[in-house]
Amino acid sequence: MKKRKSTFGKKVKHLAEYAAFLCIVGCFRLVPESQIENVSGFLARLIFDRLKFRRSTALANVKIAFPDKSAEEQEKIARGSYQHFALMILEIVKSIGWKRERIKTIVEVPDIDRVRQIGAKDSGAIIMTGHFGNWEVGVMRMTHNLWHEPFAIQQRQSNPYVDRSIRRFRERLGAGLIYSRGAMRQGLAELKRGHALALLSDQDGGKRGVFVPFFGKMASTPIGSALLHLRSGKPIYFFCCVRIAPLKYRIFLEEIHVDSEGGVNEENLTKVTKESIAKLEKYVRKYPSQYLWMHKRWKTPYPGETGND
Repeated sequence: MKKRKSTFGKKVKHLAEYAAFLCIVGCFRLVPESQIENVSGFLARLIFDRLKFRRSTALANVKIAFPDKSAEEQEKIARGSYQHFALMILEIVKSIGWKRERIKTIVEVPDIDRVRQIGAKDSGAIIMTGHFGNWEVGVMRMTHNLWHEPFAIQQRQSNPYVDRSIRRFRERLGAGLIYSRGAMRQGLAELKRGHALALLSDQDGGKRGVFVPFFGKMASTPIGSALLHLRSGKPIYFFCCVRIAPLKYRIFLEEIHVDSEGGVNEENLTKVTKESIAKLEKYVRKYPSQYLWMHKRWKTPYPGETGND
């Protein structure tokens, strides 16, 4: 009886959360495109100045990454990051009603023939990215006649109703989804079938990650993209979609070249991961306010160092 009550209570909680989620999405969809920058600015100030959500973490991370910048410059980057992600959420919600032709006109793809060849049918490739730029809009563009049936690895949301909503949205874009649990086996199978496989690879890797430098400080980093590359033999690329103007983006795609003779071992996993994160750092340095600084990137301490609590 107690278990039934617990299950019922959890379902009610999930439904309430889902109702709130739909309400927020509905309100955001009503915001005119001409006002999304103003609204995102208001939300960023609310979260950064009033709610102070992870503000100390963001400021500490920016200080680690850019120690030579003044406190004012560091705060400007952190504030910009909050506005960027508030704007990104609004853009994603607004994109629900965008036509495919609209996506093509707002996302620049330099060297488009090479990009199309990478994602061609039966080619197979690992696409590594991070919490940087607007990866959702980037994936939207890639599914529009550039990549053949790409797959993305993502974590399952704790709320099943929200998870189903997000899954339907991404599948409607033309991307298949693989949940992180069991992702290695299914991911290898899709790569073998010739599909492109994208995954975020810059969160804290915990005890299972490998330590590689990120802005000069060792950070535990997930090995998923490196392991997929080494096991499948498929090429690995760093991908990002950066905002270059309001509702205007540019895709960057660079192959990661690493001598990994010897196959899957700790040394090769570290080398591939290190080079992947170096590519990410290169672009974050160019567009520092488009990175998710509020994330606890250095949470797992490197032996002899203090972590990012």
